[in-house]
Amino acid sequence: MAFSDLLKDTITISRLTAGVGVQKTYQAVATNIKAFVQPLTAEQNSLHGMAMGKGYKCFIDPIGAQAGDKVVFGSEEFRVQGVEDYSFAPADNPHELLIMMKEDS
Repeated sequence: MAFSDLLKDTITISRLTAGVGVQKTYQAVATNIKAFVQPLTAEQNSLHGMAMGKGYKCFIDPIGAQAGDKVVFGSEEFRVQGVEDYSFAPADNPHELLIMMKEDS
């Protein structure tokens, strides 16, 4: 199975462009990105300091995502907590692993 066969979800990635006081402005840097989104396990949530059921991991092709970016998946917004190169098999090109947490409203 190819990595691209797993990418059944679609996300949008936005980056902070300006902030005045508590108001922040984000601009989309990538839209309609194919992804594979999964909830973190209870152990992974705890390890990353996230509330139970609030953490997710997302596999995508490398596009330059950064910690602090905002990810929209469906009607939910998440904050990128970290980015790590990841390969499913040695022959694969590296893919990004994003650790996300549901954004507080």
